[in-house]
Amino acid sequence: MPEFNRLKEYAHKDKYFYRTSPCQWLTKTQITIYDLNNPRLITLDDWPQQVYLDALSKITVAEYVIYMASLYKQDIPGELDEVIIYQLNQLSEDGLIAFSYTEITLDEKLANPMRLQKNSD
Repeated sequence: MPEFNRLKEYAHKDKYFYRTSPCQWLTKTQITIYDLNNPRLITLDDWPQQVYLDALSKITVAEYVIYMASLYKQDIPGELDEVIIYQLNQLSEDGLIAFSYTEITLDEKLANPMRLQKNSD
């Protein structure tokens, strides 16, 4: 397993991360996020979307990096921690996730992505 040096120095490594904006499924594989700070909808590329969907305040950032590394069958990327930390920072700067030293119980609207409602007209 890589040493994850970036993770060792990351200020939020021992914090839980959680969603602060609701989302809904746009397609079977893509979500759209309602930005509560600006009048816009956001779609994400695969990596940031995965990190956002995993932002449930269940594990710390350090635990998350180790968990993600465990998903690789072989050759764990040495920069995996950097990629995840970059995504966390971007999502945090956009106000879509936040960090806490304790677990947060998410409101139902944040915990579960909504399904698009089909218009019955």
